[in-house]
Amino acid sequence: MNDLPADQTDVRASANWQNVLLVGMLAGSAYLLANLLGMPFGRDQAVFAVAAETVANGGALYRDVWDVKPPGVFLLYMLGHSVFGATELGIRIFEVFSMLLFGGIAYSITKRNLPVAAAVICFTIAVHNLLLGGYWNTAQTESFGAVFVLAGILFGLNRAGSQYRKLFLWACCSACFAFAGMLKPTLAAGAVVSFLAVVDWEMRRVGWTGVILPLLAFFVGATAVTGLVVCYLWLSGALPAFLETMLVFVPQYTQLAHERDLVDIITRTLVGYFGTWIFVLPGLALLFLLGWKDKPLMGDSVHLVIQIAVLLFGVALQGKFYPYHFMSAALVAAVPAGWGFWLLLRKLLAYRIGIFAFCCLFAFLMIGNYKSRLMWGDNIRRIQAVMGTPEERFAIETEMYRVHTVDSAANRGAAEWLAQNKPSNDATLLVFGFEPIIYHYSGLKHFTRYIYSVPLKAPWSKQDAEKELLEAFSDPPWAVVVQSSDRLPQMTGDSRDSRAFMESEMPELLAVLGTDYDLVRTFGPLDVFVLKTDS
Repeated sequence: MNDLPADQTDVRASANWQNVLLVGMLAGSAYLLANLLGMPFGRDQAVFAVAAETVANGGALYRDVWDVKPPGVFLLYMLGHSVFGATELGIRIFEVFSMLLFGGIAYSITKRNLPVAAAVICFTIAVHNLLLGGYWNTAQTESFGAVFVLAGILFGLNRAGSQYRKLFLWACCSACFAFAGMLKPTLAAGAVVSFLAVVDWEMRRVGWTGVILPLLAFFVGATAVTGLVVCYLWLSGALPAFLETMLVFVPQYTQLAHERDLVDIITRTLVGYFGTWIFVLPGLALLFLLGWKDKPLMGDSVHLVIQIAVLLFGVALQGKFYPYHFMSAALVAAVPAGWGFWLLLRKLLAYRIGIFAFCCLFAFLMIGNYKSRLMWGDNIRRIQAVMGTPEERFAIETEMYRVHTVDSAANRGAAEWLAQNKPSNDATLLVFGFEPIIYHYSGLKHFTRYIYSVPLKAPWSKQDAEKELLEAFSDPPWAVVVQSSDRLPQMTGDSRDSRAFMESEMPELLAVLGTDYDLVRTFGPLDVFVLKTDS
């Protein structure tokens, strides 16, 4: 017999149901992260992986393997390969650990004002936001960058302790944002927000002299990280090629995205963000509607919202709106959005059907738009693929991972044929197209530093890149794969695919294929040429 008063019994029952709900959220997050382990690489991840493998085999970034991205993501892939193995699964395990780290940082920020239950909601929303993008938009610079951005925010929010402790934390804040900038330059802009918040706090405490020490600490943190990366590039022989890429290629590359008007850019940024990650807007609204009386909470909330706005400004500045471009803002926003939903849950616990109402709302948002439903459907199909026969798995995965112009079955088929027929482990391969995953799957060494054809097609770089490629044919590759479906005008300014481009713009390379190579196999949009034995 229960001797507790009725109101206390209701409180205990509500607390028990809340715990059940939180355990369910953690179980759902674990399920989503388990699905992450089964995802293959998209094109970007393949570039990062091939670059990391090249460096592990003694090569240098940009000089021996080229990409337009800053060096941070390659360093992370190198770390992931060294710890978990140079495979798709190894990087996915590394990504799971990065999300667990993100959850720990989110908890550290949350516990300043709210209980652990709020952090569980934050983590659940963050995992959902990550998986919402699908395999193509995970393990990207922006998703890894969110961890460093949130860590920088955490260090910048700390105000307690001795002066030496605060100086150390401010330097860590700056260092985190600096490395985030090494992943994607616009991610470093949040350092300005954190610096101004620290300076404002210090000036209220000690006056104008409060500017000096934060400025020194932030300078030391950013300089240390930047200096270490620059030293690595210099010592590895990559620095000249890195500077050429960032100062010559990248400015022309970024101009391709700035042909839209301002209204269109703002509209696409806001609609792309709030329309895709539908937890964010209601979560922020709930946070400010229900928590406005809590000044410490509001202080942290406003700081985070400003940081999110800076991240979205970076997306607009880039002018490209693939889901992964928003991922840093989507993950960071999971923290204040989770706080808003926790405040709502706390209110609803006063009612008998409160937990049920909250679960209905949360479940609706979990499947509330097309991308959410697609994500859950893919998760189910991924389980079906694992449990089915090899033929069923191949059919399911071929359909699931056919994105944009990618034909995953053709990529695997070409790579398997090349791996089975290569004359030696030193054989080299040229993929004239945008499928560097073929290098990864086949195990063949890339013939040129250009592991995809963008610099060979871009009008501002094609002359020098073509000259470099043709000179390398003095020692020709064993095999050449030519792709005919990779139209990427947003990256090259040219609407032709690689085959059409070669036929009209690169007659010398076309002639070499015609005289020195045999067309031996075709896999979908991929033609495989092998060097003639008498060449």
